[in-house]
Amino acid sequence: MRKLWEAAVATFALFLAVVTFGTTAAHAATLPARPDTDYYDGIGLLDSQTETLVTKQNEYYQTTKARPQVVLAAIKSTGGDDIDSYAPDLFQKWGIGQKGKDNGILILFAKNGGKNNVHIEVGYGMEAYMTDAKSANLLQAHLTDLKSSDPANVNRGLRAVFKGVARVVSKHYGYKTVSANGTQTAVPQEQVHQDSDGTFNLVMKIVFVLLAMIIILGILFGGGHGGSGGSGHGWPWLWLLWLLGMSGNDRNRNVGGWGGPGGFGGGGFGGGSSGGGGASV
Repeated sequence: MRKLWEAAVATFALFLAVVTFGTTAAHAATLPARPDTDYYDGIGLLDSQTETLVTKQNEYYQTTKARPQVVLAAIKSTGGDDIDSYAPDLFQKWGIGQKGKDNGILILFAKNGGKNNVHIEVGYGMEAYMTDAKSANLLQAHLTDLKSSDPANVNRGLRAVFKGVARVVSKHYGYKTVSANGTQTAVPQEQVHQDSDGTFNLVMKIVFVLLAMIIILGILFGGGHGGSGGSGHGWPWLWLLWLLGMSGNDRNRNVGGWGGPGGFGGGGFGGGSSGGGGASV
């Protein structure tokens, strides 16, 4: 009976993995390819001033030691997915920021049939100073423009959000902000300590890894120590499946258009990873 139970659990785990992989593959097919610039406009929304601003700011960042990156993207739809789950997948596919530093930020706009969803996705290395609260405040400050039915207003709102994010980034590093005409403005460096949310997220990730290791070791080496009836053999599989479910949920925190597709320009994509932080409206 015990072997039958373990076989059933293993079969279910395999089925879950196949379904998850298939869903992920289908989802990945809807993600735009990584652009050649630091902005992406798939709906003809961004004007030349916004595109130039994003380009010049990131060109400046590429001359610095840390080489952070702030990407602005506008798409038609998230394909039925919540923007909070779509944004980190797009971030990972494009590799925003520098590998190892994870110092990238993605500002994603999705028209989504007039809902005008906007999400700020923050790299793990940026979460200490580009906090969820700062991201939310920036979006709320420009909510009227971002939710407008007038594309010119939405473009203006996205440009303002980009400026706000760039200022936070530059203030952290002691770098400069750059305007669309190329004017550079020094921003005093701010000393920022790890906030409580960032610390909590780090601790939870460590606990998750340790617990997963314990469960896997229990599965591998606990086969000969079960009690009568084998009641102790099923729980490691169940705990492992639960952890897999929790890891999937953690990634889901909190493409009709206005024109033709646009492009990318720049060279800041260095394989950075998202930390899951950010905010949406």
